[in-house]
Amino acid sequence: MNIVFHKTKSHGKVWKENFWFSTSAVKNDRQLIPAFYGESEIFDGCEFSHPGIINCYCFEFITHGQGVLTTSDSSRFPLFPGALYALLPRSQNRINVSPRYELKKIVVGFPDSVLLQLLLHNSALGIGEVIKMPKDGLFSRQLQKIGEMVKSESVSVNELSVESYRLMLQMPQKEHSETTNSLQKICEYMQSSFNSPLTLNDIALKYGLSKPTLIRKFRSQFSCTPMQYLITLRLNYAQKLLQFKHLPVTQVAELCGYRDVKFFSREYHRRFGNPPSDEKMLSHPAVDELTVL
Repeated sequence: MNIVFHKTKSHGKVWKENFWFSTSAVKNDRQLIPAFYGESEIFDGCEFSHPGIINCYCFEFITHGQGVLTTSDSSRFPLFPGALYALLPRSQNRINVSPRYELKKIVVGFPDSVLLQLLLHNSALGIGEVIKMPKDGLFSRQLQKIGEMVKSESVSVNELSVESYRLMLQMPQKEHSETTNSLQKICEYMQSSFNSPLTLNDIALKYGLSKPTLIRKFRSQFSCTPMQYLITLRLNYAQKLLQFKHLPVTQVAELCGYRDVKFFSREYHRRFGNPPSDEKMLSHPAVDELTVL
């Protein structure tokens, strides 16, 4: 069975793209078939936005130039030659390129599938994160090979699936033991210090990591950012203080690392669905000590 890709062009004043879209891109748990392949160029001080309507996992590889990726959760990552990142289906992101600079990238999109999720599970590529690919060029050449197949008048579904599978295997794999040990130490530190005014920069400096690397490691292991993890620690402890210790909201906020009571109340309401002042006063006389987790 063969598959055909139709070419589309989309050019503006400071960007241009050539994309090839599959005529029959559907979810397939047994084969890895691209829904589209594209080559994009952004230049001369442009802000390029992903509209959030693409219903595929989008993998983008930078081949030339530099820029900044801002993901849907407002995280910012520098882009450079050899950078690879993945975007979730229907996510809204944007790329900024400074004046007098340009950025070239190759894009490939895959429908969600069991096979894709299995391949991503052990990959070091976290969704919304940027990693630097090895300089051996294997990933780049494999990506270009897929592009050549897509650009042909028709291509075998089986052959394209095999080459797409090889592409995914070129991604770096998680360093399970080292990553797990380092994150365990960071988590223990956050658990013992969550009532202090910790910042992402404080944690990154303490453990000799860049902020993007720290975020990537956390997302890969826990599917959340370090600050989201910290907020969870604080609010879970706050709930226990309110339920078991019957402390005033102002005191609970201070004990959980919040200096602004109104901000604490908003965060608490967002997490639990009710303000801290309305928290039920549960009676648990046997509980003398509180645990964070």
